[in-house]
Amino acid sequence: MVLRLKYFQSFTLKKYPAELSLVMWICAMGTVLNTIASLIMVRDVSAWKVGMDSGTLAAVYSVSTFDRLLLNQSFYNHGHNSQVLST
Repeated sequence: MVLRLKYFQSFTLKKYPAELSLVMWICAMGTVLNTIASLIMVRDVSAWKVGMDSGTLAAVYSVSTFDRLLLNQSFYNHGHNSQVLST
């Protein structure tokens, strides 16, 4: 099975050499397919409502903190010496 997946991966990369763009398309298609499957499996509208509670706030804060860390890391890896302005 792994050998078969590696064959398809190498074939795809030969035909479509822009790796980051390819990854974006793979993630986008996965998001679309998972959204369709989720909407089919969970038909209760109230289950899709997002409320502002501590769990939502914690998720938003962790994503913003992680994003800021990645931004600083990529900024410093490119040889810049000044700090990134935080938002």
